[in-house]
Amino acid sequence: MSEIVNINDILKQIEEKPKTKIQKVKINPPNKYAKQNQYANNKKAKKKTSKLGFTKRSNFDRCKNSAIYSLAMREHSRLEIKNKLKKKDYIEGVDLEELLNELEESNYLNEERFVESFIRYRSGRGQGVIKISNELRQRGIKATLIQLAMQEAEIDWFKLAKEQREKKFGLKKPEDFKEKARQIRFLSGRGFDSEVIRATVD
Repeated sequence: MSEIVNINDILKQIEEKPKTKIQKVKINPPNKYAKQNQYANNKKAKKKTSKLGFTKRSNFDRCKNSAIYSLAMREHSRLEIKNKLKKKDYIEGVDLEELLNELEESNYLNEERFVESFIRYRSGRGQGVIKISNELRQRGIKATLIQLAMQEAEIDWFKLAKEQREKKFGLKKPEDFKEKARQIRFLSGRGFDSEVIRATVD
């Protein structure tokens, strides 16, 4: 009898013991975009790394694209493009002479075309041969090329100086020394040579 009681007591204790809830663990299904996201993150990481340290080739390409863009805006001399590229933060490791040679071979960079355009533009603004020649030399253009381009331009410098003088001082030529000196200084500042100036003010 005592044995039965004991079993019943045990069963009763088991029934009265609070039941612990089994927590269900939610397992997320495989994300079909996980690989795509991982690829995108890796791509971003690589892109970020490239900003910190460009390779020689990518630097070369960036410099080339920058030069082509500048040349598309207007003609430049070789020296102008070289000086512009030297200021870029991605110039490291780039052989500038190789790049400039490649631009010339592709005809993106053409100094004869640049000189022709420069002379036409500056003479159109009323500048004389001396000033234009000096500015071309500052841009790295050789004297022989400047001289040849000036001859081929076929500009009437006497007529141009006359137009500039009359635009500034009127049709009447200077009558006294002081006024004559003032007009000579003006034409000299515009870059005309002494022969042209004398013919214009006398």
